[in-house]
Amino acid sequence: MFTMRRSSTAKIIYTLRNAHLTEPPRTRTVSALSSLSCNNNYSHSCHIYSYNFLSRASSTSTSTCTASTATATATPAASTTTDKITASTGHSITLPGPEAAAPPTSVLAIDRNAADVHQLIQDIHRASKFNQGNTRHVDSRRKLRLDAFWDVEFCRSTADAFEQILLELASRGQTGHTSSTTGIGSTSTSTTLITHKNSNSNSNSNSNSNSNSITEKQQLLLKPTLVDRALKVLLKCRLPPTKLSQRARDWERALGTIGTTPLTADLSLRLLQVNGKAGNIGRVMSLLDYRTSQDYKPRHKEYEYAVTALEVAAWSLRQSRNIYMSDADQPLLDNPTRWLDAILMNMKTRNFPLTPHLTAMMMDCFASQGRTGKAVHYFYSVHRTPLYHSQDNSEECNVHEEEFVDEGCFEEHDESTTESQPSHHDYLTQRTNLPGNLERPYKVRLKLKAPPPYYKVPTDVQGKMLSVPIASKKKPLKQNLNKVQSDSQPQPQKQQLKIDREIEPDWSVTLTAAFAFADSLTHGACGHDPIQLQRVHYNILIKTCIYRGALWRAMHILDTVMPAANVTPDNRSYDVLLSGLARVGDVTLMRTYYQKMLAQDGVEPSLYTVRHIVDGLLNLGDVAGAITIIQDFFNQHHILPPVTTQLKVLEFALGMDMIYEAKRHTYFIQQLWKWEPHYKYETEEFIYYMKTYQRDERLSKEALQHLFAYFGETLDESDFF
Repeated sequence: MFTMRRSSTAKIIYTLRNAHLTEPPRTRTVSALSSLSCNNNYSHSCHIYSYNFLSRASSTSTSTCTASTATATATPAASTTTDKITASTGHSITLPGPEAAAPPTSVLAIDRNAADVHQLIQDIHRASKFNQGNTRHVDSRRKLRLDAFWDVEFCRSTADAFEQILLELASRGQTGHTSSTTGIGSTSTSTTLITHKNSNSNSNSNSNSNSNSITEKQQLLLKPTLVDRALKVLLKCRLPPTKLSQRARDWERALGTIGTTPLTADLSLRLLQVNGKAGNIGRVMSLLDYRTSQDYKPRHKEYEYAVTALEVAAWSLRQSRNIYMSDADQPLLDNPTRWLDAILMNMKTRNFPLTPHLTAMMMDCFASQGRTGKAVHYFYSVHRTPLYHSQDNSEECNVHEEEFVDEGCFEEHDESTTESQPSHHDYLTQRTNLPGNLERPYKVRLKLKAPPPYYKVPTDVQGKMLSVPIASKKKPLKQNLNKVQSDSQPQPQKQQLKIDREIEPDWSVTLTAAFAFADSLTHGACGHDPIQLQRVHYNILIKTCIYRGALWRAMHILDTVMPAANVTPDNRSYDVLLSGLARVGDVTLMRTYYQKMLAQDGVEPSLYTVRHIVDGLLNLGDVAGAITIIQDFFNQHHILPPVTTQLKVLEFALGMDMIYEAKRHTYFIQQLWKWEPHYKYETEEFIYYMKTYQRDERLSKEALQHLFAYFGETLDESDFF
């Protein structure tokens, strides 16, 4: 039975970190050290890359590709140092990366030999268990309760204590290896993943001398089983991918510097999980190659972690994608074919079968890169108009100065893109001091922009021929005398339907690669057995078309391809298509496909169906229609959209000075407060969903009053019943 108190070591580290004695930030670099040849028609060989999350830094290898994003910076000099973890089979792994920074001097001054290492080991065991070892059964529906047993702070303090001990031991190992020529501090540019023990005798002797300076209690912390549990605790700290990636690399560098932890099968699998959830693609691929070289038994989870790394690395593209850049100018992660081929080749080498679940995860990587400019349109802009009361009279004067706040299409609400917004919509009227000690409030207003161009809306372009420029092969001119005259000549064009234009390869390179990858799976990709595409695979293809602006191609899959393959669409198929139509405000086609969904047997609308229909109406400024749709779905189908959709309706009504519509929707929300279940006519799932709706603080009385105050309106007691 482990004690429930935290260790003294964890308390010391927690105090030091609160005193801002943490180590300085370091640039993280992850390198894929394997050169895998992918024999496929639509992929090339996977070269050696260095990653700074999404950027590729120049490496010492001869084959290097570089690409950077607006927020990530490359570190070309990061590959001049190497890290090492000794394997149980007598091999050592050479991990390129920056040198481990020395921990703070105050931390080094702590006598770790006198610290309660045994208590830290107990904390690691307890923190790695489910809910810290509490075996009380908790209903999965009540996982959001405040009395949950997952103590995140305890996991973080335990991981911090373990990390500080690793950094101290690694700093001792670096001071003892300064005279080595092939050890950690070496500037060798070798890119070999696994080197034999005979070639690393010097570094092994250094690690042996380092192990002599480690106490027996500290040796317990370096056992593979305990390091495995410590990495599991790190995953329970709820860290964002960027911080998780940095800390994982710090731990690996420290373990490689110490050189006494054997890299076993379980530990390598745990490293795969950590690096997969951190988005370290290169490190994941090198670990897969290492497990292949050691003849470890392949497991389904390790390939799930590898695909997860691709999805996590693409999060920045989904959140801050530059929609004005073409596909050719996007980062290489925009087309994940080369990494998927490398995973397939690794599976084929180890004779691991390709399952439908893995194929669905791989295909979903093409739809995890965010929407392009062809798929979105900015329907509105938000302005803050300063207002003040005149000194001559009490009339409210509107200052014509307008400060731009935001613009976009009023569709899906993304919590990650509204960090500056107060939590739980705690809106407060913002005021600014004017000359003369006058306070001026701001009124937030929403203005609609011009509708999208006709070629983006499927209803407007239906049955029409589009003029598409013909790509001509230009020959190099010896003399550029007639350049102005040649540019003034009209470019030849051809008449083409929109669906024919979307099928062409130059419409979207990633979309073409997605269909080529799906077609290769049906014919046996990389030597695997052919698989038959199922409903989930077609839904992913529809989603990929929606994200790339190919709405006609998505409708073609739903109306023609799926029935020809004897695959019945479900509500997910229709919801994905409705979301794409809502992005361009095509309410006419949304109504058509909603009627098709109701006419199909066994397909019922979901809460996402309501959300997409409401989003399409809001994009066109039809606030009254959106409120009516929400009420009709609740009365007819017992379905309510997410809470964020309810708030968007209020924000749109208040932003457009539709106070009556805003209060009308407020009355409907008050009716939801007073709703009582009827167990005879309603299901348990709907009753549970309604009770969760009623407990949501974002729809409380105080939250609604703050929302109205943010837009310069009042919601007093007379508006509540």
